[in-house]
This record gives sequence, C-alpha cells and structure tokens, in this order.
Amino acid sequence: LDYNIFRNCAFLGNSTFDGLYKYGIITTGKFFTRVGLNINTIYTTPTATGSVPIIDELYGGSYEGVLVMLGQNECGWPNLDVFINKYAQLLNDIWVRQPGCKIFIVGLPPVSKAVSDKGDNGVTNAHINYINNGLKQLASSTANVCYVPVPSSFYGSDGALPADASSDGIHLNIAYSRVWADQICATVTSVLG
Repeated sequence: LDYNIFRNCAFLGNSTFDGLYKYGIITTGKFFTRVGLNINTIYTTPTATGSVPIIDELYGGSYEGVLVMLGQNECGWPNLDVFINKYAQLLNDIWVRQPGCKIFIVGLPPVSKAVSDKGDNGVTNAHINYINNGLKQLASSTANVCYVPVPSSFYGSDGALPADASSDGIHLNIAYSRVWADQICATVTSVLG
C-alpha cells in the first residue's frame, strides 16, 4: 500500500483520526482535527493551531479526496437520525468548498466491552453500529461518496474492540491504528488510484 495516495487529501475529524497523524502512520495529506469535534462544532471550532472553523480550512487547498471521521462524540444524541441528516448536509458543504472532490466517510471503530457497558455519553457499540449503518446507507445513496468500513479484526467475538487494541477502550493503539490506516488507504486507492 502506498500512503502517497493521501498527498491530495484532507482529513476532517475528531481525536480518533488525530492518532493516525500523531503516531506518524499517515504523514501525507492535511489533517484538520480536534479532540471532541462533532458535526456541529466543525462549523464553529478551529484546529488547535488554526484561526478559521475546521470546515473552512478546505478553502485553503485543492483536494482530490476529503476523508471525514465524525460520530463518536454524537453517540449520546437523543436522535441519531438527526446526526445522519446533518452529515448529509455536511457533504454538500464540503463540495461547496471543494467542488468535484471524492468524499470518504470513515466508519467508527467499536469500543471495548467495558466502555460500551458503561455507556458514558451514549458511547455504546449499539449506537456506533447504528451510526455506521446510517453512514453506509448515506454513502451508497450519494454520488462521489465512499464508505470506509472498519477492519473486521476490530470486532472481537462479542462485537467489541479487543482489549489489546486500546489503553482506554476507545482510542486505538499504534498497532491497530496501522491496520486501520491500511484499510483507509486501500479504500481510497480503489477510488482515486
């Protein structure tokens, strides 16, 4: 796999995406990420070093692909369909800023059984699966949008993230981040390659 496929790509998302860059796994492309980012704050919040809302960072470059990773911070919303509808609007707002780009909706990895059982802020694997199914449908029904599935190795026999994948049950460690980056790379290559 050649990660240079990302050289004309932008990454928009939350802390889970941030790890791919911070670990030095994906170093090409532009990362516009922030801890706690959600589908509403992408319109109002800059990156840690930026001065414009993250969505507007797209005006500053020309991108063949835009990868989006949002949803974990919305798991506690009372109506997850509202999130999916806002995501559909976000796709259009990305095309306003990057006409003609391909958009990749990146699926949400599961969390550990312990995290899911606690369900803090609505973060459960049931909610994550519901969101992923909605995002899959959105991608399949929208031209120039591709869904990036979560690697099957991220699901233990109980459907949860394996204990050795993460120190906190949510954020992937470097080994699993590499597997995830390969999956993203393979999907993007199949479309842009």
